[in-house]
Amino acid sequence: MTTSKGKRVLVTAGAGGIGRAITEAFVADGASVFVCDIDETALQNMQTQLPGVKTAVCDIADRAAVSNMVAEAAAALGGLDVLVNNAGIAGPTASVADMDPDAWEAVLRVNLTGTFTVDQAFRRSGRHRGACRLSCIRCRTIYFRSIDPDRRRLPKRFVISG
Repeated sequence: MTTSKGKRVLVTAGAGGIGRAITEAFVADGASVFVCDIDETALQNMQTQLPGVKTAVCDIADRAAVSNMVAEAAAALGGLDVLVNNAGIAGPTASVADMDPDAWEAVLRVNLTGTFTVDQAFRRSGRHRGACRLSCIRCRTIYFRSIDPDRRRLPKRFVISG
């Protein structure tokens, strides 16, 4: 049986919804957790209800903010073992002809570029040797990949679809 006891976990958008449930599961399993979210009130509530969880307000569409947040998370937890790249926003529901290009770009900044930026900062933090990441929770699909920092073998991938 796999356990996350003793693991150092970073969860994006972890103060509510699916992210909150993931955070609670890791905490219950004995992991140290750092959560970022754009909802400051939800983060404050989380700190009250889960006092061991470290938190920071961070918009993952902001590269500088992500870089600072990942560094803060690594420092607070003494490194990072797991990344749960959960942040994402719902896009506009309009035909291509009627879609607002700014709304489309906002979705790309968070769901595509933001996810990439967090993953890149996590990898560049240098504090995830032998780590795992649970990443890109979208459309009821979870991708789990073990990271081989020495690149001597291909990563193992598991896809859980619901």
